[in-house]
Amino acid sequence: MSRPGFAMSIVTGIALVVSLLPATGHCQTPPATTAPPPAAAAQPDPNAAFLAKASSLYYSTTKQGLTGFDCTVHPDWANIFKTVEKKSTATPTDQAADEKNIALLNSVKITLHARLTGPGSGLDWTPGTMAPQDADSVEMLDHEHEATGKTLQGFLQFWIPFVNGSVIPETSAGIDVEKMQGAKIAFNPTYKPTPNGLLVSGFAARIQPPGATLEQQQKIDVGVEYQTVSGFLIPRTLTMAVVGTGTFSFKFDGCTVNPPAQ
Repeated sequence: MSRPGFAMSIVTGIALVVSLLPATGHCQTPPATTAPPPAAAAQPDPNAAFLAKASSLYYSTTKQGLTGFDCTVHPDWANIFKTVEKKSTATPTDQAADEKNIALLNSVKITLHARLTGPGSGLDWTPGTMAPQDADSVEMLDHEHEATGKTLQGFLQFWIPFVNGSVIPETSAGIDVEKMQGAKIAFNPTYKPTPNGLLVSGFAARIQPPGATLEQQQKIDVGVEYQTVSGFLIPRTLTMAVVGTGTFSFKFDGCTVNPPAQ
């Protein structure tokens, strides 16, 4: 059988590519024989004011005081297997094997530790009381463990800049940009209104690896629904549709916010 986790790892390492050109100016030093004019009062940077106004329109976890959250994660394993494996061609034997693997995966407790203000995000994968029966099952669990961790880490990598406000810098000097090696990346985000500003609710990501043609670009459509925990908005569901591969859905519950520093 095919391994759905392989498709999930496609989104690993997605980097948000944003660039703002710094404002430039030119001033000429007056001749030495000319007395310098009185120092002019400092003028506000119009670009910074514009950026501040733009930033104020959007929900910001930083402004709200949200630094991180922990949630139990429930992947929709049945739908993942169904959309990846094209069940119309599956045999009864394949379906029975899938049902066994799905039950095994559903017994695993998965906990996401999301950290919004620095490194430290991670995933706990705790096997349940249902033990794998053979080497294939052990391999399948290890593969899905790695793929799930990479998928959720990849999601956080491009979701966090849109919710913590860093996608819009404070000054016209711009921001540091992380670029993938030769890849072309385009994001088309959508937003939903909230009392505290526009909150990103989805992305259409188009990723063209080095050497790939436009027709070979990877297309990923992401949707996020939110829940309120202790006054903060955090993901409740995540759906990632990898065009031509499958749909990967996750639910988050049992969440706590702003965990203490370790």
